[in-house]
Amino acid sequence: MGESKAAALARRFNYALGLSIAWCSEPVDSQEHLPRGSLVCGCVDNHLARAEIARAQEVAWLDAGNDYDSGQVVLGNSGDRDQVLEGLGHAQQGHCRYLPHAGLLFPPLLQPEGEETPDAALSCAERVMHDEQQVFVNDFTAAILTQYVYRLLNREAVTTFASFFSLAPAPAVRSARITRPELEAYLGQG
Repeated sequence: MGESKAAALARRFNYALGLSIAWCSEPVDSQEHLPRGSLVCGCVDNHLARAEIARAQEVAWLDAGNDYDSGQVVLGNSGDRDQVLEGLGHAQQGHCRYLPHAGLLFPPLLQPEGEETPDAALSCAERVMHDEQQVFVNDFTAAILTQYVYRLLNREAVTTFASFFSLAPAPAVRSARITRPELEAYLGQG
């Protein structure tokens, strides 16, 4: 109780799976905290942290974000549109080397949302108490992110690069498959 989400998740994965996951509860620095080959689970609350994660080189980035009663989880490792599309052309046996990260798919995630307000610093629990966030939205986001992590750690096929959900009017999840048409739809034709 009282520890950060990053610490709590890392401890749970370490105990459950016998891993040695490191976490960072201070402002992230891509060069200091995100070595090449890392799997980064970005459950961050601001554009500055996402922008710093987007600068990391050769990391797999699972970005999780949510609004009041909806959210998304994006798996990617490249901020270069051409690299992603070229990699698809060389994909063999259903393997894809490059996927677009959240910053490439949704550039506004890397930009300030407008004027900073005192509410911007509220924790998720405080947002729930102020009715600014649905009580189970973080749990739903975490369940989707955890499924991606489970598949990656167990070397199971990952067939989607983004999953979107809404809890209203009824829970629904839609995932974008790792196919050229789906990737081109998100990356644009140009």
